[in-house]
Amino acid sequence: MFGNRKMETKIGGALAIMVVMAGMMTLLSFGQVPGAVRTASLILGGVVMVCGVILAWLLRRDLAGRIGELVEQTNNLAAAVLEGNLAARGNLERVCPEFRGFLERMNQTLDGVIGPLKVYAGYIDRVGRGDIPPGVAEEYKGDFNEIKNSLNNCIDAVGALATDTGKLSKAAIEGMLHVRADANRHHGDFAKIVEGINSTVDSLVGHLDAMPTPAFIVGR
Repeated sequence: MFGNRKMETKIGGALAIMVVMAGMMTLLSFGQVPGAVRTASLILGGVVMVCGVILAWLLRRDLAGRIGELVEQTNNLAAAVLEGNLAARGNLERVCPEFRGFLERMNQTLDGVIGPLKVYAGYIDRVGRGDIPPGVAEEYKGDFNEIKNSLNNCIDAVGALATDTGKLSKAAIEGMLHVRADANRHHGDFAKIVEGINSTVDSLVGHLDAMPTPAFIVGR
């Protein structure tokens, strides 16, 4: 129970004495023992009381030490996370078996939080480097799913912008100056970027249309 053989022996001995004393007190209550035994029982009762005090002290000291180990591990874990060390975990071997499950749950909680964050960070890093990935396919629940949906929306928006600007650039290089991108496919500043490119091409075509025909002949 306590994970300490010496402690278990001491506690077992104290409990055995208490059981014997309880039996003697039962006999005394029915008047089935002589006077000398009564006196001995009273002495034994005092011994049991002392054993009880010792037992309580041993339990308190042992429990305080075990709780202290758990507190130390949780404090170390919290400090590591606050410093950005998200790979840190509590050392289960430093905690007694009775409290090990609690620390293991804390480790599992960190795994559950940090796992999706690492996945999202990888996608954001690719977008930042101009490598537009497909949307996040992993399944998540609750708030993590909301974050995933927002990230996928961002990926889709950046991807659509890259596709349309690439289409306009290719068309202009190939002389297809009538090609325009649909700004309604985009939102916010992304829509303004596409509208700006469309307007730039419109202005360029307008200037070309305004040039007199002899200028084209001379240019040839």
